[in-house]
Amino acid sequence: MQKRQRRWRTIIASGVAMGAGALFIANGSPATQNVKAAQEPNAVVGVQTMAGMQAVVTPTHETVQTSDQPFALSAAQQAAAQAHMDKVAGWMAARASSLPRSSAGNVVVPLALETQTQAPAEASPAPQAPGTLQFHHTSIISNANSAPPGFGVASVAEPAVAYNGKNVWMTWNWGAAKSTTSGFPTATGNGWTFMNPTTGPSFPDFCCDQDMIYDKGRDIFIWERMGINPRPSASTNENRVLFSVSRGGGAVNCTYQIQPSMWGRSNELFDYPRMALSTDWMYVTFNGFSTTSGAFLEHWFIKFPLDSMRSCASASLVAWTLTQGWSPAAVENATDTMYFGDQVATTPTTNQFIVYWNPENSNTLSWVTRTIAAFTFTSGNAVCPVAGGANPCGRGDMRVLGGVISSGGPAGPANHQIDFFWNVAQGGSFPLPYTESAGFDVATLTYNARKLLWNGSFALWYANAAANDRGDTGVSMQVFNSGINPTEWVGIDDNFNGTPPGWEVIQGVSSTGAWTANNSGDYTRVRSYAPAGVGFVTSGWYRDGSLNAYIPFFSAWNRGRDEPGMTRFDKK
Repeated sequence: MQKRQRRWRTIIASGVAMGAGALFIANGSPATQNVKAAQEPNAVVGVQTMAGMQAVVTPTHETVQTSDQPFALSAAQQAAAQAHMDKVAGWMAARASSLPRSSAGNVVVPLALETQTQAPAEASPAPQAPGTLQFHHTSIISNANSAPPGFGVASVAEPAVAYNGKNVWMTWNWGAAKSTTSGFPTATGNGWTFMNPTTGPSFPDFCCDQDMIYDKGRDIFIWERMGINPRPSASTNENRVLFSVSRGGGAVNCTYQIQPSMWGRSNELFDYPRMALSTDWMYVTFNGFSTTSGAFLEHWFIKFPLDSMRSCASASLVAWTLTQGWSPAAVENATDTMYFGDQVATTPTTNQFIVYWNPENSNTLSWVTRTIAAFTFTSGNAVCPVAGGANPCGRGDMRVLGGVISSGGPAGPANHQIDFFWNVAQGGSFPLPYTESAGFDVATLTYNARKLLWNGSFALWYANAAANDRGDTGVSMQVFNSGINPTEWVGIDDNFNGTPPGWEVIQGVSSTGAWTANNSGDYTRVRSYAPAGVGFVTSGWYRDGSLNAYIPFFSAWNRGRDEPGMTRFDKK
């Protein structure tokens, strides 16, 4: 395979003068990798497979309580939920102590880039030049009196969002809300209706780790909620996870419940659920832990038929479990095949990556393992102090935060590309924590790109990505620096960036008070802006100094050329 020499151009936007420490967001063949065709397995060599386990689940039909005021968990419920979060975080961190790690750290030299800085772009709904990257809309979650809730949100906020034009659903630690006005301000507030996550059906064991996603083909929202262990009045030592379906963004129509015992497991807990869609299936990943010892047991891959969910009918589920790797994630924007990615974090060199796939019409999960650029083993060892002295990177690890299929591969728009993103601690050539990436050609699963996000002055953390209907990729990230309060950046990778493309970023919502905890995360979400299919929407959170609280928000952004299309569906 002939390797091409490439130069890259990166456009930067930030509210802080960066000087020579420009943001390096690399997008191309890894400088330290010279992958040869002879090293790459063809369609059959090196592939491993596993048949799926089947189970049937029947939904319930009960009402979720709603109000124009936020629902608050009782003090006991919130304490139990926080204890559950802390316990499972400790279990995840404990895995690191038993794994060998590289003593050399990350010795990869970043790619040499041509860089440029520019003033931060201001959020504006007004149409601009076709190529202008801009915010279409940002909405802070507030109640009918326009006051943010000020409770139910932790520094590890885990915000998620789903969007279908005028209807928006959003979740965070212990809260959930929906809007029928895209979250735009109204005379009585900004249109948010709060949902009680302990109802519909009765869910007193509700904990956290919520997620939201929208299937625009079937016009359904899917709302995931995870429970604690032990469950009240449960005969099995496990937790349960609920998936509620709403047709069109109104009321919840039905709810599916799953738990490990459905597949013959006992004394096991589902943790860290995340959803992604292919054309006809919803996929969910979990990490499974022992409820008796706290030991990691296995990774779960489960798929639900979307047509059954739309009809609120009994659903035949397929599940696979594997013990290899660290923490897998599915890609956004899959069609007839779903892909997952994960690191092989049990080798001293920390440079192996697994790509899994499942065709929609198959119950077989397949995978190959690839060699990628080495990176620093990361689990609780990242340091990124911010104004006030806290270290919001302190809790992070190297679990894959997100993946995306786009049409922006190194060979151009005709070459479909898979990219995965995850946190990595400082080390070697990287003075601060950054976001690592591994990219693969869809046709061959050849490792061919490294779209890492890094900067000598800013830690870029908890990134996530999605692609729109054009195949453009949008990304969001949390940005940390010792001289500022944490902020959000969003970026895009499309035809305006050239071929092969780079990234262009703009600054979003910034905290107005000092971060108060040595943690953040565990995830955000980026989705394509539906139903227009152009632009992007992401979930986030910031620290409000005047309210002394962490507050969730969502942002939508686009190129100027897409503003009319997105505006068309804001209240339709």
